[in-house]
Amino acid sequence: MSQIDEGQITLAFDIVDDVVKILNEVGLEGKPRTIEGLLDSLKYMRVLARYTMFDLEATYRERDCLRKIIDEGNK
Repeated sequence: MSQIDEGQITLAFDIVDDVVKILNEVGLEGKPRTIEGLLDSLKYMRVLARYTMFDLEATYRERDCLRKIIDEGNK
């Protein structure tokens, strides 16, 4: 994996957003706690996915920087 597939990531976030929207429209009053837990889990998953994307992009930048340093040292 050399690049992050932005289309797939955007699609995943769109799906999470749609599920959250549907759950909010249905309303949580009188619903089992499992729906509230699901909503919280989806929100948390979204935060984790964004952090993972940020971390992966930083790793790629660091890798490219180190490769450049190594290549310059080998000249």
